[in-house]
Amino acid sequence: MRLMCYLDEELNWRSGQMDAKEFFSVVVLENYKEAIADPANLRKLWNAAVSMNTVAEYLALHRAGYPSLDRFKVDEKARAVRSEYPDLKAIKSYVERLKHVRKHEGQQVTASSTSISPQDPTSFVDLKHLVERTFTTLDRISELK
Repeated sequence: MRLMCYLDEELNWRSGQMDAKEFFSVVVLENYKEAIADPANLRKLWNAAVSMNTVAEYLALHRAGYPSLDRFKVDEKARAVRSEYPDLKAIKSYVERLKHVRKHEGQQVTASSTSISPQDPTSFVDLKHLVERTFTTLDRISELK
């Protein structure tokens, strides 16, 4: 099984494959616009957050020149991107909470998405603020312009 952000020798990024700039403008920006237009819709905020989280991998590949990289190298480079932009580190943590229901550190549950109610926008107002803050950060990254 291959994941889109992990390249192999068969993919040629120079022949029409989506790059970091296109991913930002086609996926992230559109998800963000939908989320901000309807901030009481958990699904739209969730989609915006998940797509924003993926920008770190796209930037990692962009900065490396889109070579063939194994998963561990992509992860390492994406960690460096997240270290450069703390909002990307914060969105990753929140997205992991959403994707995995509960975030664990050792045996401790440190965060849970079960406290979020789709019918109660006040239960995910922190996600809305994080999405807004992360978009502001992403919108300032020249490589995404």
